[in-house]
Amino acid sequence: MNAKRLLKLADFLETVSRKRFYLAKWVGTTWAGKQDLSCGTTGCAMGWAATMSGFRRLGLRLNKEGIPEISGHEGFNAAEFLFDLDDYNAYKLFGGDSCPLPRTATPKQVASHIRQFVKQNGENHGEG
Repeated sequence: MNAKRLLKLADFLETVSRKRFYLAKWVGTTWAGKQDLSCGTTGCAMGWAATMSGFRRLGLRLNKEGIPEISGHEGFNAAEFLFDLDDYNAYKLFGGDSCPLPRTATPKQVASHIRQFVKQNGENHGEG
């Protein structure tokens, strides 16, 4: 796990408007291909991560379908690669079927979810 990168994303998510965030889609249906999401669409945590300059320097981008990709990895695999996660934790953190957060989670809730994961070093995260 790359805790430093995860915490940078959590800090950034604190600045994202609730109206511009939707956990269940990389980017919203109104996405016009703008890498910075300046078209006013929504994005999930990974969609917004692709707007961050530090992650962009590492190669993270939204492909033409609006799916995050980096170094040949796409979607949840991009999250695995960028944050050094296994597939289970990538899905748990970024809205996959095993994510304990609702699709309507706010960016602050997702930021808190990420911080808790880091605090626990990824151990037993989200397990009952």
